[in-house]
Amino acid sequence: MGTLATGYNTIDVAAAREAGVTVCNVPHYCEDAVAQHALALLLCLCNKVQRSSQAVRAGHWTQAVEESHQSLSPIALAGKRLGVLGYGSTGQRMAALGLALGMEVLLCSRTQKAAPAGCRWVDMETLFRESDVVSLHCPLNGETRGLVGRRLLALLKPTALLINTARGGLVDESALAEALNQGKLAGAGLDVLTQEPPPPSCPLLTARNCVITPHVAWAAQEVRARLIDEVAENLRCFLAGHPRNVVS
Repeated sequence: MGTLATGYNTIDVAAAREAGVTVCNVPHYCEDAVAQHALALLLCLCNKVQRSSQAVRAGHWTQAVEESHQSLSPIALAGKRLGVLGYGSTGQRMAALGLALGMEVLLCSRTQKAAPAGCRWVDMETLFRESDVVSLHCPLNGETRGLVGRRLLALLKPTALLINTARGGLVDESALAEALNQGKLAGAGLDVLTQEPPPPSCPLLTARNCVITPHVAWAAQEVRARLIDEVAENLRCFLAGHPRNVVS
């Protein structure tokens, strides 16, 4: 059994193992693209891109310029703290982007590894408490489902931003919508939701300052081609009797 993705949370791995079914994934094919999208969501929020563009299209150029000193004022990222939750391949790429922007990077992951200068390992509570931006890059499993709920969201600064390009199930969507609407969190940029596509009742669809894209962080043509090549190689190796990228 193979998945056309790195994550394999849609497969009952335990049942597959019990049945003697090999499960393969495709690691390391889209880290740069996903980190790029996480940064795009962050910059969209920081530079008020959507709201400024809408104002100009509506004929409010002058008002938008005036508002750039107030509600449309951009957020400068240099000197601020980026919290990266999950320091696998994508988390490492995101940390590097944060450093390139002049940010201090806080790291929290299940296992610690060598990190470049400008990064600091902290516990999860410290990461949420001290970060100006938190970007999620951890897998979805029994331990992480609903991880970012009311308790962790309450630790964030009211000026903080949350970015999620990992898995929607990491976040308690009702708690996030509540924090956004009550001004306890400045904004969120999401490429993933718990249910995709979301039902009309999804609270994040109407939440304040919440930018949502339809799980397309991985979807660049170059990345799609790489994915197909890797899946084909997985199949060739399995048929040859030496499966690769085995997760179970």
